[in-house]
Amino acid sequence: LHLPLESNDLAAPAENGTIRTDMGEKDVLALLEKDIASVPGLSGVSNHQGSKATEDKRFMDIVLSGLKKTGLYFFDSLVTDKSVCRLAAARTGVPYAKRDIFLDNENSPEYIEKQMLSLRRMAFKYGSVIAVCHDRKNTIAVLSKMMPELAGEGIRFVYLSEMVK
Repeated sequence: LHLPLESNDLAAPAENGTIRTDMGEKDVLALLEKDIASVPGLSGVSNHQGSKATEDKRFMDIVLSGLKKTGLYFFDSLVTDKSVCRLAAARTGVPYAKRDIFLDNENSPEYIEKQMLSLRRMAFKYGSVIAVCHDRKNTIAVLSKMMPELAGEGIRFVYLSEMVK
């Protein structure tokens, strides 16, 4: 579930069902439950936008406590360097993972290829890396070209759920 959470960017359009930091605990948990129910068979939740939300200790404790009851993991897209999600996950006992690299902050094939090469370096250096991207035309084209090449070099592509601790 790509969960819409409140952003610090006031110009960012809030999606229908965005969970805001000024909501009370009951409202947060009710909306979270509704969002989870809208995606049958999911195994985890990631934040969509959410820079304001993921910086708020009280708020993330509420969200992750709600996830704990469902047995879902939390994936932090790391849209802010002030994220408190790792600590909140540790406090609540929710399995957690975070983004290591974003592949398509820019939509040019050259940029995405450069990011894929960075992914390659990181994977060989650290043993694993979690990348995030969009399902855009250029991204899909670069992934289609480069994933088989990287797999041929020994990089194994897995589901996010295999990376969550």
